Amino acid sequence: MYIRMFVMMLIGLYTSRVILNTLGVEDYGVYNVVGGVVAMFSIISSSLSGSVSRFLTFEIGREDMRRLKEIFSTSIIVQTAMAVGIVVVMEFVGVWFLNHKMNIPPGRMVSANFVLQCSIVSFALGLINTPFSALIVAHERFGIFAYLTLSDSILKLLVVYLLYISPFDKLKTYAVLLLAVTVLVQIVYFIYCRRQFEECRFSWIYKKTMVKEMGGFAGWTFLGNGSYILMTQGVNILMNLFFGVVINAARGVATIVENILTQFVNNFVTAINPQITKSYASGDKEYLVSLINVGSKFSYLLLFAIAFPVFLEAENLLKLWLVTVPPFTVLFLRLTIISILVTVLSNTMVTALLATGQIKSYQITIGAVSMMVLPVSYLLYKIGFPAYVSYVVQIIVMLYQLSVRLHFLKKYLEFNIKKYLSVVVLRLLLMTVVSIMAVPFMSLLFTQNGLLAVLIKCILAVFVSLFASYSLALTKGERNYVKSIIRTRMLHDKNSN
Repeated sequence: MYIRMFVMMLIGLYTSRVILNTLGVEDYGVYNVVGGVVAMFSIISSSLSGSVSRFLTFEIGREDMRRLKEIFSTSIIVQTAMAVGIVVVMEFVGVWFLNHKMNIPPGRMVSANFVLQCSIVSFALGLINTPFSALIVAHERFGIFAYLTLSDSILKLLVVYLLYISPFDKLKTYAVLLLAVTVLVQIVYFIYCRRQFEECRFSWIYKKTMVKEMGGFAGWTFLGNGSYILMTQGVNILMNLFFGVVINAARGVATIVENILTQFVNNFVTAINPQITKSYASGDKEYLVSLINVGSKFSYLLLFAIAFPVFLEAENLLKLWLVTVPPFTVLFLRLTIISILVTVLSNTMVTALLATGQIKSYQITIGAVSMMVLPVSYLLYKIGFPAYVSYVVQIIVMLYQLSVRLHFLKKYLEFNIKKYLSVVVLRLLLMTVVSIMAVPFMSLLFTQNGLLAVLIKCILAVFVSLFASYSLALTKGERNYVKSIIRTRMLHDKNSN
C-alpha cells in the first residue's frame, strides 16, 4: 500500500503540473468547479457507499454467507436504481445551475457542459461499482486494492501524454480520457470480484426489511455526508460565484496536494477500518477502543511527518513543482494542511460510530454543525471578507465536530474521553508545538531557497517531526513496540542476506 502511495504521489505531482500547464489556469479552474457540481450530488452515492461497506464488513465479521449474498444483491439493485435517478436529476438541475448561475469565462460554456456530461457518466459508473470495491476492502485484499488504484494512476499518466499531443480542445479531451480510465478500472473491479468472492453473484433479491435497514442507515449517513459536501464542494462553488475560476484553480491545486498527503493516512486507515467494524460485530469492545486510540494517534503522526515540511516550504515547493502558481495557492495550501490534521483525528471514530448502527442522533448533530460552514462563509463573503475566510470557518467547525464525536463514543461505547485527551490529544499537541519551535533554528541554518536548500530543509523537518513523535507523542509501551518492530525487521533483513 505504501509503495503504491509513493508511486501515486510522484505520478500525481507530475500529472498535476502538466495538466495545469496544458489546460491553463482558467480551464483548470473550470474543470475543478464543474466537477464540484457533480460532487454536490455525490452525497447520495457516498451515503449508499458507506451503508454498503458497513453491512458487508459486518456480515463478514459474523461469517454469515447467506446474509452476505443477500446484502450484495440488494445493494446492486439499489445502487443501479439510484444511479439512474441521480443522472436524471443532474441532467436537469446540474445543467441548469451550470448555465444560469456559475461564473464561467466567455467562450468556455460549451466545453464546460461537455465536461459536466462526462462527469455525470463517470459518477454513475462509480456508484454502480460501489459494492465491488467495498467487497475488496471488506475482505482486506489490500494488495489487489493497491494494484488497482496504482493502475488508475498509471493510466492517468498516459492521459497526460495523450492530452499533451491532442490537437483537439484540451478541456474536452481531458474529460473524455478521464472517463475512459474510469470505465476501464470499473471493468477490472467487476472481473476480479466475480472470480474471487463467492458472494459476488447477483440474484434478484429484493427484501423490504433489508432495503429498509440499509436505506435507513444510508439516509442518516446522507445527512452527514451532505453536510460535508456543502462544507467542501459547496464552498468551492461559492468561491466561483464571488471570485471566479482563478480562485477555483488555486483551491484545485491545494486539493490535489491534500489528496496526496491524505494517501499516507488512508493506507493506514483503510487497513484498520475493517478491523474496527469486525471487532464491534464480534463484541470485542476493548480491542475496538484500542484501535480508535491508536488509529487516531498514528494517523496524525503519519500525516504530520509529511505535511510539516510541505507547510513550511509551501511557497518554494509550489514554485519548483508548477510552471504557473495561481494566486492565493500558498495560503490555501497551508490552511488545507491545518484542516486535514484536525480531520484525521476523527477517522477511526467515524468508523466505530458507523459500526454501532446507532447513527441517527450522531448524524443529525454532525450535519447541523457542518452545514454552518456554507451560510457563514456566504455572509462573510457578502460583507467583504477575502476568499480564505471559509478555510478558517471550516477549521473551527472541524474542531467542534471532534468534540461531538467524542461525546457519542462515550454514549455508545463507554469511551474514556479523559484517557483519549491525555494519551492522544495532549501528546500530539506537545509534539506539534516542539516541532514548530525548531523552525527558527532551521531557518537560520538555511537562508537561501535553492533546490538543494529546500530539499535539505524538508528532510530536516521530517526528522524533527519523527524525533518529536517518538520521544513525546508515543507512550512507553508504544515506543517499545516500535523498537521491537525495527529489531525484527533488521534481523529478518540480516538473515535474508
